[in-house]
Amino acid sequence: NQTSKEYFIPAPKLRIDHVSDANPVSAFELYVELFFNSGVYGDANHSQPLSKDDFILEFKTAKEDVTIGEPKNIIAGNGSTLFGGEKSIRIYFENKNAENVSVTIKPKENAIFNATGTPLDVSGIAYEIDLPSIYPKVSSTVIGVANKYIDVIFDRPVQSANNEPLSLDDFEFVFHQNDGYAKNVIVHTLRHNDGEEWDLASSPFVGDKEYRFFILYDGIPTGVETLEIKAKPGRIADLEGNIVPLNITAGPIYFVSPYNSYMEDSYVEGRFNSLVSKSSGHTLVVDTNGNVTAFGSNELGECDVPENLTNVKAVAAGDRFSVALNGDGRLVGWGRIRVPEDCWSVKSISASKYGVFALRYDGTIAFIGNDEFLFDSITQKYYYEQKLNIPLEASSVKEISVSGENQLYILKKDGTVSGFDF
Repeated sequence: NQTSKEYFIPAPKLRIDHVSDANPVSAFELYVELFFNSGVYGDANHSQPLSKDDFILEFKTAKEDVTIGEPKNIIAGNGSTLFGGEKSIRIYFENKNAENVSVTIKPKENAIFNATGTPLDVSGIAYEIDLPSIYPKVSSTVIGVANKYIDVIFDRPVQSANNEPLSLDDFEFVFHQNDGYAKNVIVHTLRHNDGEEWDLASSPFVGDKEYRFFILYDGIPTGVETLEIKAKPGRIADLEGNIVPLNITAGPIYFVSPYNSYMEDSYVEGRFNSLVSKSSGHTLVVDTNGNVTAFGSNELGECDVPENLTNVKAVAAGDRFSVALNGDGRLVGWGRIRVPEDCWSVKSISASKYGVFALRYDGTIAFIGNDEFLFDSITQKYYYEQKLNIPLEASSVKEISVSGENQLYILKKDGTVSGFDF
């Protein structure tokens, strides 16, 4: 004899499981996404979808002042029109008050139901969400190879307040030496961040987000020096005309020191031995101010350091010649070597007995020989620079080093090493 008994299983209580952050659509418009544990409707008979009238918005300032608002629109979480039964919705609203720091979303009582007609219990439900600034801001800054430039990225496309591309005049620069050795910092050119050299990068354009500030300085950074890039008040706007009323900055940017050998892509790849170089007869040393001292044999002027040589990042000593790499990527030579005046964009150097190998930022490698090595007895002329035909992709070259008389070793970006005899 079996008997049956009916049990009543209550429907799950309708609740909000998650509320997203405020997502900007434009300078003023944002949306917040709400996720429910079941499909929702705008009436107990599940015949109507939700509407913007089912919610109240409270905007609050830093001073705790509150203003009441309403959504601009509501759609389904997948971006489609509401039909009822959605488990996620997007609430769109506008914030045109720069003083507002948060918005609180409050569902109205007896306005939201699940499929069984159970209303959302709104007692104690209030979701306060931080609001992003309606004005453009700097989202990140990165210092480039050899402290040559600083990349500044905004959170949205920007322009000058007079609808022109940004220029250096729209910014101010604050340098702090902080007892370091880098000094006399000059921000000389503003470009879009698509080139390692200022003359190879393209010009900024209206609506650009990513900017590259090229800099020059004297001395060798110790890692404590900072540069802060600030937008001048009233000079920068987004494409909707929202003018920044105050200084915006991502904070101080620290220079990279070559003495920190673990620093990836610091100038001369952070190799300390590039600051000291020794040949069979003389030695070159770079001090922390970027000045060069030479001592030893001075048979052909290899120890006669040019008086105006400053801001040196690396040195290379060879057979009765000396070469220095300036902070702007230019090579300077003295003694038994003649460096072409147009030898620029050099990343690092390494000397052999007969000349110096120069790695450029584009990955190509040039050899600059001493007077004897590149003398053509037929034409009776010197050929000071020779671009090497190396069977490697230039983009794969990371660093070079010379051993012996003319044995060149190349460290590639994948960590492998190739060797060549010249």
